[in-house]
Amino acid sequence: MSLHPMDTMTLDGLRITTPARTIVDLAATLSPRALRETVERAQDLRRFHPNEIRATLARNPGRPGTRPLRDLMTLMEPDEDGARSHLERLFLLVVRKHRLPRPDVNHPIARRKRDFVWPEQRLVVEVDGYEYHSTREAKRRDHQRDRELTGLRWRPARFTYEDVAFEPGEVATELAGLLI
Repeated sequence: MSLHPMDTMTLDGLRITTPARTIVDLAATLSPRALRETVERAQDLRRFHPNEIRATLARNPGRPGTRPLRDLMTLMEPDEDGARSHLERLFLLVVRKHRLPRPDVNHPIARRKRDFVWPEQRLVVEVDGYEYHSTREAKRRDHQRDRELTGLRWRPARFTYEDVAFEPGEVATELAGLLI
């Protein structure tokens, strides 16, 4: 197999494939769900940017699995609301359905993108999927981010996937109270 120079890097003296190239290679063997989870996890860990995957796909158009990966990358792009995930889209549906004020989506505060921000109320809402927010390290990181916001005089609030998907009315009621 001949690799394009842009698809490799050197780590501790070893030539290895880039994270983007590794994902393109994995696309040929992973199930659609496993591929999505791999891409989302790599993004969460900031191992690559989606543009790097697109560039790698462009350099390797005949690789098996490229079509599902291209489709996945399209689905993961921010939509017209700026949402970057299924959970963010579900949350925005709750906001719209209950006629709550529209938040800024993926708005930066202190060099981090926050899921939903209402600047006038100084409210930040993060929506947490189980897979990326359930480990001890993830919880520690989330608490640290909440303390950072509190120190900047923002009010952080968190809702889980289960809250948003299965108890949208309760989420809307609690959010309406926070927005007063």
